[in-house]
Amino acid sequence: MFATAKSFLGWLAAGDVWRWASKRENMKFVHKLKKEIDAILEFKEAYTEFLALNSEQCPDANGIAKKKALREKINLLSGEVSKYVRKTGIPASIYYSPPPAIGGMAGNIGLFENIFNLRQFDIPAQTIFDMLDKAIGNFRFLQKEHKRKIKNPFYWIGRAIRLPFSIFSFAGFNGSKIETSLFGKLYKLFVGLLLLISAIVTILAYCDIRFGDLIHFLSN
Repeated sequence: MFATAKSFLGWLAAGDVWRWASKRENMKFVHKLKKEIDAILEFKEAYTEFLALNSEQCPDANGIAKKKALREKINLLSGEVSKYVRKTGIPASIYYSPPPAIGGMAGNIGLFENIFNLRQFDIPAQTIFDMLDKAIGNFRFLQKEHKRKIKNPFYWIGRAIRLPFSIFSFAGFNGSKIETSLFGKLYKLFVGLLLLISAIVTILAYCDIRFGDLIHFLSN
């Protein structure tokens, strides 16, 4: 078992395998978030065009038709983009309190649900752009953080330790429950300690230091 753990660490440390796995994992994650970023950018572009056409005093027939098409596109994308924005932790609503002279109920106003009625709430269109830009920024930050994380060998060791629980989940069992059980905790503790000892031995062997010599050095 010890030899197996040691050989696993040697396999993981073999640059080509580790770099290949890191590159594949990064491409998969980046591609996933690219979908969200592209959808937000598409929505932002459509909304920008709509506002430009909406500001025209007397648009021609083509302008009216394009404005209608853009409004439809914005409505179709609103649900998806709203989900992506909330996914980054950016609120998709704003608190509105009507002026005392007018009166009315105060409360949260959904920005996507009222995107064509912002003027009546005195909410500038820039609020929408700020919200979209923050969401894009958060997604790009997640891409950078994930790229940094997968370059750490301990990330892959953790993935390897948790592999049995993923297999349990795939087979239809409650993998999370098994992982948090006493058996799961003892398994992770045992494998973790085994890999730690194997890592120390591997480093010592790489530095051409015998374990007995190290013990003798520390005891003096």
